[in-house]
Amino acid sequence: MFDGNGYAEQADNRQTFVSEQLSYSNRVSDNRLWTAAVGWVYGRAPQHYGVDSLDTDGGEAWGSFGQQTTDRRMRFVAGANYIHDFNSRHNLRVGASVSWDRDRFGLASYDTLQRTETSVALSLFYTLKWKKSRLETGAKLEWLRTDYEGWKHNDLLPLPVANWEWQPGKKHNLQLSWTYQRQTPTLSQWLPWLLRSSLSSYRKGSGSVKDFTNQVLRLSYRYGNWSDLFVGHFLLTYLRSSTFQSVCQTILPEYTLAEALPLDGRDAFDATGGADIYLAPLSSNLKLTGGVSLSNYDYVLTDVGRLPYRSLGYHVGAQLKSSFIGAFNFDVGGNFQHTRNRSTQISVSAASGFANLYVQKGRWRAQAHGDLCRWTGDSRKAKTYGFVDAEVSFEAVRNRLTLIVRGENLLDTDTYVEESVDEFSHTVASYRLQPRRILFLAQLRF
Repeated sequence: MFDGNGYAEQADNRQTFVSEQLSYSNRVSDNRLWTAAVGWVYGRAPQHYGVDSLDTDGGEAWGSFGQQTTDRRMRFVAGANYIHDFNSRHNLRVGASVSWDRDRFGLASYDTLQRTETSVALSLFYTLKWKKSRLETGAKLEWLRTDYEGWKHNDLLPLPVANWEWQPGKKHNLQLSWTYQRQTPTLSQWLPWLLRSSLSSYRKGSGSVKDFTNQVLRLSYRYGNWSDLFVGHFLLTYLRSSTFQSVCQTILPEYTLAEALPLDGRDAFDATGGADIYLAPLSSNLKLTGGVSLSNYDYVLTDVGRLPYRSLGYHVGAQLKSSFIGAFNFDVGGNFQHTRNRSTQISVSAASGFANLYVQKGRWRAQAHGDLCRWTGDSRKAKTYGFVDAEVSFEAVRNRLTLIVRGENLLDTDTYVEESVDEFSHTVASYRLQPRRILFLAQLRF
């Protein structure tokens, strides 16, 4: 549905993917190890997109629109590493690698464009173990040549890494890491063509070959091991992007156009944590989760210019899952999430809960699943949606024939609406659901 009119869209995809890898290792002595690997990947994903639409450029109605695309990728990579343990505290790793990567993209009405990337890299890493801590530091020096249809770009990039780990006790683990990353624009981010991605939306690459660089700082802590009655953890991540891929958005009543746009300066912070607690008196496991995220960067809106995007999001959740020996078990939980665009003061919240019930007795099995969701946004009143599915099965012939009665959407909910908010839009999506139905099934195993 667009502008009050119904349209039919169809996208036919046929994907082919082949991947081969060969690895070799040789332990020359107790403290020396050689490893080598070579790999090859081929992927092909042609698509035919069609829609019964209007010509948004001229405004005149026409029968249909078709777009045939081809998307191919080939990749070859080879590398070798040498690891030398000087003693139980000192370790040195030296490596060399080479890779060749080619992406191709084409439209039926245009010539095929391609992006070829060649990389040669040398790496050196040193590890020091001292008492209850471990420090690993080093860098990779990479020569990178990128060719966008004759637009050649050469880089010599040092990529340093530093990791520190401390285990003051058997149940404590603290890690701190810093990495410097780079990424070249993908073919779709560079592609200078105007492509139709759906009925009323278009996209276009930037034509820029400028690399994107990130610095990532992580701090994590874990208490307990997987078999303990209590396990807790948290993770703090800070991302600083010197250059990043943003978007220039053109929004018109007839269509939208998203153009890739390299910009400078992006900050993002994310904090997550959780705990797993086994409640012995209830023979159940309690799982608690939570997190908060902050983003700070710019984007461009046509006829308006460069605009800031400041977002805040947080979520909390809980789940209780039983592990009874008897015929009955359950799994219940819920979560709450909130996202706010602080630049436009638009926010969206969602509270949801679920319950799963399981009963098994002899050849009989029964299960029920229920969901409850409540969306709250600035554009409309809050509304609650409920869903219930149930199933009863009987194993008529052991390991051969199972008879099943299944009920779907038993509350007969006809629509479901969810909201999202990002840099340039506040989206309210409505989904039509299949009506309540009862299915009678027979499952036969050979």
